[in-house]
Amino acid sequence: MVRTRARSGHRQRGALIFITPLLLTAIALMSALIIDAARLYALKAEMQSQVNAAATAASDASQACGGPGVTMQDMSQRALSAARAQGFDGDQADLNVQAGLLDASPDEPDQLVFQRASSFDQSNATLVSYRRDEPLSQLFPKLLGNVMLQTNAAVRKEMIATLSASGSAAGVGEGLLGSVLGALLNEPAYRLDPLDIDSLGNTLFRVGDILGELGVDSLEAALPLGADQLATALRSIAGAASPAGELADDLLGVAGIDSVLVGDLIRTVEGAEAPDDATIRSYDLLVNLALNIARQQQLSSGSPLEIRGLETLGLPLLPAIAQDSLVLRLFVNRAPSIAVGPARRGTDGMWLTRFDAPGISLEVEASLGLLSSVDLLGVVKFSLADLNIPLAIELGGGSGELVSAKCARGTQNETTLGVRVVTKGVSLGSGSIEPATGELLASPIQADIGRLTLLGGLFGSLLTIDPAVGLSLTIDGRLNGVETTINSDPYSLFCESSGCTRLRLGHAGGIGGLDLNVYDAQLVLLGEITIAGLLDALLSLVLNLLNDAISSLLEALVSPLAKALGVGVGGMQVSIEAAKQDSSQLIENVAVYSSAQ
Repeated sequence: MVRTRARSGHRQRGALIFITPLLLTAIALMSALIIDAARLYALKAEMQSQVNAAATAASDASQACGGPGVTMQDMSQRALSAARAQGFDGDQADLNVQAGLLDASPDEPDQLVFQRASSFDQSNATLVSYRRDEPLSQLFPKLLGNVMLQTNAAVRKEMIATLSASGSAAGVGEGLLGSVLGALLNEPAYRLDPLDIDSLGNTLFRVGDILGELGVDSLEAALPLGADQLATALRSIAGAASPAGELADDLLGVAGIDSVLVGDLIRTVEGAEAPDDATIRSYDLLVNLALNIARQQQLSSGSPLEIRGLETLGLPLLPAIAQDSLVLRLFVNRAPSIAVGPARRGTDGMWLTRFDAPGISLEVEASLGLLSSVDLLGVVKFSLADLNIPLAIELGGGSGELVSAKCARGTQNETTLGVRVVTKGVSLGSGSIEPATGELLASPIQADIGRLTLLGGLFGSLLTIDPAVGLSLTIDGRLNGVETTINSDPYSLFCESSGCTRLRLGHAGGIGGLDLNVYDAQLVLLGEITIAGLLDALLSLVLNLLNDAISSLLEALVSPLAKALGVGVGGMQVSIEAAKQDSSQLIENVAVYSSAQ
């Protein structure tokens, strides 16, 4: 028995001698693999932190956030600098930086995906991808081979701004604006005094208050609602007894308001929301509403707004113009709008955030006369009392586009915006306006005018010719449009309890630079008399009177009215009502689509 146990012990020791190295080797291999797995996991986490930092920094250089002149090179450089700060030691080519959109998945709308942009100026996000080959094991690198480590991160950063073309009725503009509103309301005696205008200009409607009164939780949800609902909401917010509330109430009773939607007044890009604290000036909103209603009335009736009684306004016109003869007809060719959105292009190549200044045309009728008779050549007296001039003026208006936004960074809380404005040229001439298109239909002025009195002694007796001359001429005037990009001063993103900061860009311009010409001017004496130089003297007198009268009408009537309505003539004044910059959105290992859809 003793010998048997001894042999058994020898066998156990032999097995242990054989198994122990195997166990130790297995433990060593497992430890190495665990260490390698931890190494690879730590390496991938390091790679992830590098692409996160790179994408976050590069998103400041997307089209929607990088400011004017930003390029793909700027985005790539920012990504590389941020990655190096996180320990990245590779080449720039190792980081794949792409510009695009971080948006809802077409297949699963509740998930965000990165869509590559077909052009840089469509971008609101940056995708940074990083891949590298690593040995699966550092202990047996050749035996186990390599593994590909790859990761990505996408970051979206975007500014949403609220902009509009800004009207102003300072000076004589308040009377003209009141007359336009009176014609729309069918109340010829309707007037706005300077205090009313000040109140409309200083009354601000918070977007959050408007949405609350409309019973919706987003601006996008308000767009399909009727403008009558909007006017009711504005009356409630401003108070029925205030100038803004009274005007909103007046507009509620005007035919055509039921054909106007909130979306006709405000344009917003899908998903873009103005902050609740953003404010819209009551002047802009209510004047825009009035012009939209006028446009609907014009489409329905085929007739413009006709405005009379302008002599009560005390316009600073040339004394030769009979103010009680003034008749103004206003054609609304394009209604104005307010825009809310980002500074980038859509897939159609158009800038997403676009707003319109009103496009209008005018017919102006006025009668001219000389205040007293004029001696000509020492032998003739000429008087003129009733030269009627029918002027047609096509004020093309203009439009604006948000083309750049530089997002706030670090501890700064300010942004700068770039707005491209285009104003169409002004056309003026004798003639009328085509109601359907708002285009000028030129035609000559033809009339028998004036009274000539020949002094006695030259012909033996006093002689009077009435009418004295036949006049024929064509008036033509042009003012070129303006196309320019305006960059704002720093604009604060912080909104006080009273509302957000309001910033005006550009200038309203004016019609003073219009190039006025008279063509084919002819005078024919209607009496059988011949006096050397008489026709030339008469023509010079009439043309000087016409030039002075037309210039007076443009300066005292047309230009202030265009300014009051926000029409861009020789320039445009743009209002930034609010800007909103949400926190950055970072998605790790995001799904990537080939192009923006």
